[in-house]
Amino acid sequence: MTKDQNSSSTALEMVRVFLREYYYGEEWEDRAAIRALANHKIDRREHFRVASAFEIVLEGRFPEGVLQELVASAACRATEGDGEAREFLERVYENNAFDGAVDPDEFA
Repeated sequence: MTKDQNSSSTALEMVRVFLREYYYGEEWEDRAAIRALANHKIDRREHFRVASAFEIVLEGRFPEGVLQELVASAACRATEGDGEAREFLERVYENNAFDGAVDPDEFA
């Protein structure tokens, strides 16, 4: 396994854990995001790590069906293909303010 494949696998797993924790049992995306933001506000390092994982997943190229399976199994959302699954992941990224995540270790 190459370094890029390993980093993609790790990122997929981090996104999977995040989705399972906040989105799986929650019907409404906004409620899931509010809960996640409240917890990540406390732990900025975790927020930055998850944001980085989402960026790797959203920028990555995966075999057909990987993103659809990720969203179905981790967030309990039915999507019609990887394109729709990617759109869901992009909404999660935006709703959780991952675009503004900053590595707190850079300012220590």
